[in-house]
Amino acid sequence: MAEDEISFRTRVLRGFFWLSSGTFIGQAISWVSTIFVMRLLLPSDYGIMAMAGTVMSLLTVISEVGIGSSIIQAGKITAEKIRQIFGFGILTSILAGIICYLAAPAIALFYNEQRVVPVVRLLSVDFIIVIFFMIPQSLYVRDMNFKVKAIVDMSAQIGASILTLILALSGIGVWALVIGVITPHAIKAVSYNIVCSSWMKPSFKLKGVENYIKFGLQITGGRLIYYLFCESDAVIVGKFLGDHLLGIYAVALNLASIPVDKVLPIINQVAFTSYAKIQDDSERIRRNVMRATRTVAFASFPLFFGMAGVAKEALPLLLGSKWASIVIPFQLICLTLPLKALSPICNSAVAAVGQARVTLINNIILFTIMVVAFLIGAKNGIVGVCLAWVIAYPVVFFITSFCSLKVLKISLRDYVSEMIFPFSASALMLLSILIIGRMIETLQPALAVVILITVGTSIYLCATLIFRKDDYSELKNLLKR
Repeated sequence: MAEDEISFRTRVLRGFFWLSSGTFIGQAISWVSTIFVMRLLLPSDYGIMAMAGTVMSLLTVISEVGIGSSIIQAGKITAEKIRQIFGFGILTSILAGIICYLAAPAIALFYNEQRVVPVVRLLSVDFIIVIFFMIPQSLYVRDMNFKVKAIVDMSAQIGASILTLILALSGIGVWALVIGVITPHAIKAVSYNIVCSSWMKPSFKLKGVENYIKFGLQITGGRLIYYLFCESDAVIVGKFLGDHLLGIYAVALNLASIPVDKVLPIINQVAFTSYAKIQDDSERIRRNVMRATRTVAFASFPLFFGMAGVAKEALPLLLGSKWASIVIPFQLICLTLPLKALSPICNSAVAAVGQARVTLINNIILFTIMVVAFLIGAKNGIVGVCLAWVIAYPVVFFITSFCSLKVLKISLRDYVSEMIFPFSASALMLLSILIIGRMIETLQPALAVVILITVGTSIYLCATLIFRKDDYSELKNLLKR
């Protein structure tokens, strides 16, 4: 058993290594490209894209109907059943594309912005593209072959980033962002079908795959509610505050969320797949959940608190003076992102053991409380919406975590104990950065950013070596493996 667990852990770490390495390389290029694109485009361009993206994300969640998750979670599955699931996915994707195309005028009417219509209609093509890489991608993930996935994803991301920058330089405005969304999916569709050993012919006979579809629909229900939560702030800001302020808010949120948005999929993919492999061993799942929580908390709290600390100096330097208004929203959002980074750990474990209903209930709680908070916050502008994140999201996080931990038979006290030191040390680091920032505000911004990052990193590392040397050693050994 010990050897099996070591082998299993090695596969998990290897998968995380490949996905994180591919993501890091792809994001290093993507972030540079994004910064240049932001300097070339206007806030209203991002506002139009956010309006169109709201409905696109909704239909994407519905059209996929959880078929990837059902394949990964299944204990055994035949090639014929995979062909049937593929056929079901094609039907739902075509339906979603048609709905999206026809709904474009209604979306424009809701936002009172006619420029949304052609954007939504072009993006509707994306639904058909996505389904043609969903099945082969899920099969690679199911086998924990993350190397191929990392290479394909990295290539798609780099290609899309370069093309988006070229198009932004050509002066086509929001269309650079639209094409930049479609491009990575097109590259994945071609790449996955090239590396697969054979072409998979879809079957439209659905008899015999009802259980897989049922599980996928349960997953989809949870994702749908979570999507509504993720898009609710953009809808509320766009409706009540307009496209200009929505563009500012969207950039602040997206920029602050870049690390978590890129790491969360990695955690989700590796965690869900690995938990599914050991879904009958509850003790191993508990150990892995606590270990993952400790590791993610140790890294995420200092990262996001540090980003909040240097935002005043770094953001105008990176994006230009026209984006100076995003500093305060960016800082407030960063304070809640460590909790958002931790949330998929329990969610993945709960889904892997077949308790999709718990995830659905948690997402309903999340959506209900946060929408009310966003509506109240919008009365005070963008800062009010960001304060809704700071005040309401931690409450929701601990309520939903309690529900998930109960299924996994982990006490909330033990779970929270893994976060106390990273939070405390990071709060001390943030306070120090803000104080020193005031003392050196007359320096050149670039020099000030370097000093603040150096000071913040030193404070957190010193606190770790003094008070939690074992955690430092564990993370060091993890990185070595």
